[in-house]
Amino acid sequence: MHATAEIEDILDANRRLGTVADLKTAIRKTREELDEFEAELDKGDDAKALSELGDTLLAVHLLAGRYAREKAGSSPWMAADEAAVKVLNRLGVIEKLVTEGTALPDAVKTAKAQYR
Repeated sequence: MHATAEIEDILDANRRLGTVADLKTAIRKTREELDEFEAELDKGDDAKALSELGDTLLAVHLLAGRYAREKAGSSPWMAADEAAVKVLNRLGVIEKLVTEGTALPDAVKTAKAQYR
């Protein structure tokens, strides 16, 4: 089973069981998982870091799925697609400006202003 389908199954099971975390709790859980990932990176334990990265990604997906579906009437995948397009647009502007002689920090600032 693909992780996307499993995430939907987790969200559905949480709804059925009444164990869906409120958004603030989900955000805290995501931060906690990210902190655990960083701690394992600092220790140099790649196997544990990879496991914590998986936990972090799952927490982010669950948070995104819950918020996007229930609050924004969208999907996390649509939000990710929009973010990717925005980043690609910014990178295009940055590359063009740097090629034209603009300093990188100024090019980044301009691109961020154009694509918020």
